[in-house]
Amino acid sequence: AGMENTTIAAVPRYANVIRFVNCHALTLEDFTAGHTTEPGFCSGGVLRLESCGDVSVTGCGLFGCGTVGVDAVGCTDLTVSNSRIYECSYNAVSVRQCRNVLVENCEIDSHGVRPGQGEAMSLFTAEYTEGFSVHGCEIHDNAVQYLLSARYSKNALFLSNDVHDNRIASSMFTFDQYAAVVDGCRFETNDFRFWVPDHRFDPIDVNGEPLEEAELNEMMLRDIDPDIAVTPVAVEKAAEVRPGESIVVTTVDEFLKAIGPDRTIMLDGELFDLSTAANYGSTGGEYYFWQESFDGPQLVIQNANGLSIGAVNADNTATTLAAVPRYANVIAFRDCENLHLFGFTAGHTKEPGSCSGGVLWFQNCHKVTVDQMRLYGCGILGLQTSQCSHFLIKQTEIYECSQGAGQFFQTDGIAFENCDIHDVPNPALIFNECGDKTWNWEALSGLNSAYDVNDGALSEHPNVVGPTDVEAEFHGGVEEMINPFANEAPMLFKDTFPAGEDFAKTVQQAIVSDDWAALADRMEFPLQFFTDHYSFVIHDREEYLSMAADGYFMNELFTDTFRFRERIAEADTASYAACVFGNSCLDYMIAFTVTGTEPTVENIKITAISVKEPFWPGYYPYVQVTPEP
Repeated sequence: AGMENTTIAAVPRYANVIRFVNCHALTLEDFTAGHTTEPGFCSGGVLRLESCGDVSVTGCGLFGCGTVGVDAVGCTDLTVSNSRIYECSYNAVSVRQCRNVLVENCEIDSHGVRPGQGEAMSLFTAEYTEGFSVHGCEIHDNAVQYLLSARYSKNALFLSNDVHDNRIASSMFTFDQYAAVVDGCRFETNDFRFWVPDHRFDPIDVNGEPLEEAELNEMMLRDIDPDIAVTPVAVEKAAEVRPGESIVVTTVDEFLKAIGPDRTIMLDGELFDLSTAANYGSTGGEYYFWQESFDGPQLVIQNANGLSIGAVNADNTATTLAAVPRYANVIAFRDCENLHLFGFTAGHTKEPGSCSGGVLWFQNCHKVTVDQMRLYGCGILGLQTSQCSHFLIKQTEIYECSQGAGQFFQTDGIAFENCDIHDVPNPALIFNECGDKTWNWEALSGLNSAYDVNDGALSEHPNVVGPTDVEAEFHGGVEEMINPFANEAPMLFKDTFPAGEDFAKTVQQAIVSDDWAALADRMEFPLQFFTDHYSFVIHDREEYLSMAADGYFMNELFTDTFRFRERIAEADTASYAACVFGNSCLDYMIAFTVTGTEPTVENIKITAISVKEPFWPGYYPYVQVTPEP
């Protein structure tokens, strides 16, 4: 009956209204979707698309309460046209690791303006995406941090859009790695601080010329065809292999082209260095893509069900698959079933130095077998999993990794059989929200646990204290205090943790004044950092100060935080969420160690920092209590 007359609604605020996974030739048209309109906040989006292809959203109304109107991950050929997206709290359209996305002739309005709601993040967000176009849209009456944010995204276009009566809290545009084309638009009666932050790329016109603020202000509305401005990205098809058959490869390029479902890839050679790929860090293939990490691209294999990767030589020391970037995992797998990896070695190249990437990483993968493998450091962890099931590791050697053999999150059915784990720090194995675990056919108890491995023997790691123990120690309220996401408003440090406010002030002052030595006094080393795509350890005070002196913390780690010091200087230290990382920077989390029986300013130390990424134990920051002897 049309957008105005038909509504699909959801009640649960943490659920997406409709989620599509592995759908192709999908058409959504002529209806409205959103969460029911009772007062309050929600954390679910409207349309969630994962690993979908050839998708058309036409003539739809997508509204908040809903965090994101269209949220797409790993999709190809997605078009959103002649639709209205309104009143969402995060983004109108957000795409990650997608190809060929077009938002055209849509009305985008009223985001971030509901009573009690702060500004939305960015109306349009593209991350690790090739071919993202916003064309011919009317964009008005929004309150957002950014108009368009593009991170590591090639061929981003913002063309022929009428942009008026918006309030932009930070800047119109923010780009990482690649500038976006902005042309043929009209910008009128918008309230904003900057066109672009000083430390980011300027937008360019269709001729590739950088645009200054005056040129953007004077730009006239005219129609520019996105297909003329940029050529759509072609996806390289996987090699043709009959289901269940093997294909022998001798080079990295042959290996990449062979990646696909229902096949066995046999590596025939001594070294497969992924950095030698012809398309290294650029366009991927039908079943893989390159994801930019801090210091180079990471190979991600997705939707390759029934894939096996092994070696021709039966000696698992004879063939090595290696990665160069130290912050990337060697291979990441996403959304795969019936995976079998066997008979070869994997790790980072052996040049001197430390690294912060793991070896094998799995997300939403099921029925995985790792058999007769050698997983080595330089690599922080041999195995990492998130939301996986039925995971068998047998006759596999994991050695010389800097943070342990494996960390497993929300993974059920983990079995270690006759594995050789050595020369890794303890706890060697960490399980968070993982059930049904065995070591050589003996059950391991507890959803959350950690184990040491010494001389082939497994023993429970001592002195691991999680959130439940802390809550008992402090008589309630601590988990909410340390987790700003648990409440609509952040808990106040001074109400729950009296010493916390003074502690926050000392940290705040150290950051604002560039007093890295004073900040180091508040750190508990080794200090663990977790970010979007990698994690790393700072081992001692000297290493910390050397990195600070190089400008690493301001210029690299926190590049997403605009006005970093200014935000911290303005922050209300009574609020945990604002005290260290600045007002409204709620994506950033820290964890504390408190030594002694009573928390005081002197015995609170920062022991881990997480940038948009949960870390063990628990989904959120935690307090670890170490009683005095």
